[in-house]
Amino acid sequence: MKSRQNKGFTLAELLVVVAIIAVLVAVSIPIFTAQLTKAKASTDMANVRSAKAAASAQYLSDTPTGGAVYYYDAESGTVSTDADAAKSFAGYGKSTTDLKDDKASGIPLDQIVQVTFSADGTHSCAWVLGSDNAEATDTPGAISILDIEGKQWSTLAADGQYGVKVSYGTVVSEGDQKYLFYTHTDYYSGDHRNTVLATSYNSGVFAGNVEKLTADTKIYATPEDCFNEFNGKTVPAGTIVQTGDSYIVLAQAYTMNKWNKPVANTGNWVAVK
Repeated sequence: MKSRQNKGFTLAELLVVVAIIAVLVAVSIPIFTAQLTKAKASTDMANVRSAKAAASAQYLSDTPTGGAVYYYDAESGTVSTDADAAKSFAGYGKSTTDLKDDKASGIPLDQIVQVTFSADGTHSCAWVLGSDNAEATDTPGAISILDIEGKQWSTLAADGQYGVKVSYGTVVSEGDQKYLFYTHTDYYSGDHRNTVLATSYNSGVFAGNVEKLTADTKIYATPEDCFNEFNGKTVPAGTIVQTGDSYIVLAQAYTMNKWNKPVANTGNWVAVK
């Protein structure tokens, strides 16, 4: 009887198997990545829908006379109007690109959803307040508008016997408070040597030209947010929009449309300095 001799795979056969595995891996990785990206996008869109629902319910319950801003906590499924409290919310955004289908501006990654209601009840959404605890409505890394040093009112008023000249877009400090001179008016007549902005910024020659800046001052996180809210409507003078790591303010009211977005209409929008 002849004995059978067991033989292993030849080198050529092993190379063929390795090549097949490599091809399968090369094909499967993009498919897996695409499916993972879709799953992340679906999660983000679901969170935006949940945020809108929770914020809408709260808005109807609160019935505010003006606009309102809500921050959605995905862990509890609730919203808060407290921006400081929202800093402790765990970021739940997954996608690394700005999703067009989620109807929320900004990149979701490690961020939470902010829902902003205007006075007429219309709303917009944005991904804000990343895990680095940046200010709500601030792009990560951007300074707060309240950190802009600006000019000292005491210095301007000291020489204001016949009026003061303040270019529009200028932040002016008085004590711990800051004010934004925003209209095309850049000269304010009168003797201002004893003028206190805290009691006169919204009266006399300053009325409609100066606004007080606080932590609650409405700032649109992106030009798109402002456009989404005011498309086809009149944007009031003094509206502030963040553009990257800086801010712009509207010096004169105008009707916004697709041809007049904030950063494009440089005649009305000026840099805050």
